[in-house]
Amino acid sequence: MQVGRYAEAFEANAQASLADEGYMTQCQAQGIYPLNYYPHNLHFLVWAASMQGRSEEALEASVKVARRVPEDLRGDDWALYQTFLSMPLYTMLRFGMWQAILDQPRPRPGLTYWTGVDHYARGVAWARLGNSEQAMEELEALNRVRTSSEAGQMVVSFSKADALLSIAAEVLQAEIDLAAGRHDEAISHVDKAVRLEDGMIYNEPPSWHYPLRHSLGAALLAAGRPKEAEVVYWQDLAKNRDTGFALFGLAQAYEALGQPARADAVRGRFESAWQAADVELTSSRY
Repeated sequence: MQVGRYAEAFEANAQASLADEGYMTQCQAQGIYPLNYYPHNLHFLVWAASMQGRSEEALEASVKVARRVPEDLRGDDWALYQTFLSMPLYTMLRFGMWQAILDQPRPRPGLTYWTGVDHYARGVAWARLGNSEQAMEELEALNRVRTSSEAGQMVVSFSKADALLSIAAEVLQAEIDLAAGRHDEAISHVDKAVRLEDGMIYNEPPSWHYPLRHSLGAALLAAGRPKEAEVVYWQDLAKNRDTGFALFGLAQAYEALGQPARADAVRGRFESAWQAADVELTSSRY
């Protein structure tokens, strides 16, 4: 993943997950192995698939992760299980599966982080479907969860729940602003989200579910600011090498700048990065 070899990352973790499934079946493994180590391989698999645009395989692995969570959430250290339960929503957000998000069952009471992610996902879905009123209601609900004492105390991997949900709130507000044509406001909110993302402690996979510069670049292009978008996409490619989403946005930026040769060169890199994808892009974010 660090060197942009996403196909190899996918294959390695697919094989690791298959080996784990065989081990757990044959040895009737209990405890931390089937509950933590095996889902961790699937978590990597989701990231590798998402970077390649393999939406069906990313969603399949996300659902597998969520299904590994024990009903009583026993041993939910660092809210790991709530992260796993959130993964189908994260994948649906990544690939613009708006109605599928709205069709998901709501989290049961007491699951603070998953509840916050649920409001975030549903809010983005409503914003993208053109229902700003419903999106604002979800944002208000998200902010209530984000500012609760439970979120302030809850550790999610190497971060606090309120810090992650603050990113979610900024992204959702940006989507609401974009839908209303308030480009400057949207850029301000997603730029803040990027800075919050950059300030997070390193984690594998990253604690936030996708690189936020993909959204910032898209917002800048929508606002007619391709030169700034170009810089943002190069910044992302320095962190996430040969990412299809960033390469697609960078090609769009060069087209908007009237630089067809550069756009063609980047488009060739995008086609190579996206060759296993089952979706088409119209932007660096859905």
